[in-house]
Amino acid sequence: MSEERELLRETVAALVEKHASPAAVRAAAESELGYDESLWKLLCEQVGAAALVVPEEFGGAGGELAIVPHDAPDGGMHYVVSGKGTKFPQSEGLAGGYPGGVNDYVWVKAPTTGANADPFAQSLSDMAGEKVPVSWGVFPLMGQDALYVSWNGGGGIGDPLERDPQAVARDVFDRVVSPEAAAKVYGVVLNTDGFDPDATRQRRAAIRHGRLAREPA
Repeated sequence: MSEERELLRETVAALVEKHASPAAVRAAAESELGYDESLWKLLCEQVGAAALVVPEEFGGAGGELAIVPHDAPDGGMHYVVSGKGTKFPQSEGLAGGYPGGVNDYVWVKAPTTGANADPFAQSLSDMAGEKVPVSWGVFPLMGQDALYVSWNGGGGIGDPLERDPQAVARDVFDRVVSPEAAAKVYGVVLNTDGFDPDATRQRRAAIRHGRLAREPA
């Protein structure tokens, strides 16, 4: 994550922590507007939230989040999942671009002791507990249980092997693209300096050769 994005994350987190207690969130949700107008105004004035845009090169990127109940009146909540796209992508690529990824919905049952529960885990693999894939139904989210969701972005445009390797390396550094996808999809071989030009050319040539060697469908 770049220094600018880390600063944005810290600023928003500090504002939410100060002005969005569980009681305040419930009160805002039950209000006529359905949200805290003063908090939104604060986010716009101090962070510029209303003017934030997603850079064009990230237009096809998906995202992920995890929901953990906090200070719920009944010790948790029940949520409804009506998930699609868990088996096949729901977006197509253009001009040689690949489709977007599949969606993923996972019920993470926290350890009964709660000792290993980390509410600030940065990935699904870092989240402790039994992981149960779900896609349809009503499920309890109690205690430190979490609902993990990852969703697909739009399909890509153009052959990923034509993308600037330096841009791919930067995306890996910013955690927009995984190291595995950098090698498999973009054909970029990473190193401590960003990427290895010679190894990347060889990797991309091997991927192109593999494409030509495929039998027609």
